[in-house]
Amino acid sequence: MQQTHPNHHLSSRLVALIAGGLLVCATSSAQTFSLLNGLADYQVFQRGATDTVTFRVEGSATANGIVKVSVTSEEKLLENFNRLQIGTAAGGSWKGLISSLPTGGPYAFEFVLEATDGSKIASHIVQRVLVGDLWLLGGQSNMEGVGDMINVEEPSERINVYRMRHQWDEASEPIHRLYESVDRVHFFDRRGESPLPSLEEANKTAAASTKGAGLGLPFAKQMVARTGIPIGLVPVAHGGTSMEQWNPDHRDKGGDSLYGSFLSAFKAVGGKVRGMLWYQGESDAGNDELPKTFTPSFIRLVEAIRQDTGDPNLPFFYVQIGCVAETDPPCLSPPQTGTPFRISSAAVKH
Repeated sequence: MQQTHPNHHLSSRLVALIAGGLLVCATSSAQTFSLLNGLADYQVFQRGATDTVTFRVEGSATANGIVKVSVTSEEKLLENFNRLQIGTAAGGSWKGLISSLPTGGPYAFEFVLEATDGSKIASHIVQRVLVGDLWLLGGQSNMEGVGDMINVEEPSERINVYRMRHQWDEASEPIHRLYESVDRVHFFDRRGESPLPSLEEANKTAAASTKGAGLGLPFAKQMVARTGIPIGLVPVAHGGTSMEQWNPDHRDKGGDSLYGSFLSAFKAVGGKVRGMLWYQGESDAGNDELPKTFTPSFIRLVEAIRQDTGDPNLPFFYVQIGCVAETDPPCLSPPQTGTPFRISSAAVKH
């Protein structure tokens, strides 16, 4: 029978303690360097005129040093982004500038804090970042999503969504999740005064949904297929709402108004988008009078959105509201309202 040496158990405990100490040290090291603003997993940047984007990042660091970044796409280093120095860490914080990141992705970023001798102090990873086009999704139920959650569009690595909880995520149905909105105008009739659900709770609710498929994700997949440009979706629609509820005069109410909520999301994604998709009108076709006021209100809304986004030619695509039966109230069809002849359009280019 083999006999265990009396020091065997002591040695095992010592090894375990050393390993535990190393783990604590490694964890502490990782905690000395973090990214706070400017970039997040799944974020989508609106590309500029040169098909690139430049942005600032900042974070905290308990150690001084040099901040470098490496960017990869499909596990290959991006040209000119191999251990590129972008800033320095001092006094507990750091800032950096990432210039001319090209359209494409998904990109993975490794931020490294180095000592002056070149040794690695700590690092931080950000993944699934895209540079492409951002599209706002506005309107009511058909845009929010009323389709069955059966055979829905599958997610794509080149399409992400800015959830209504103001957090970037993979674009999966349902795109609109009003129950996790940070704005009262969206969440109050879903959860009352209850606090914002955790991401895990929100995902469970989404997984259990039987309705919620919309046109945002199919649109994005078609755009990627036709242009090759990555897409970021920014959902701001709300089912059952009227044109009056989208009145831009309510912008100062912030998250208590649909227009104010839209502006908040627009600013949160960087204040630049490629365009807006709009599907709304049923609530304004309910009697003989509302259709008469729809056209001027709609034109005013488009003008306000273009002014507040800083783009007088912002592409704005909307859907005709058709009749279901001959007994329907007056429909909001473009030939009747004359709307398409009074709102200038802008072609989408890539």
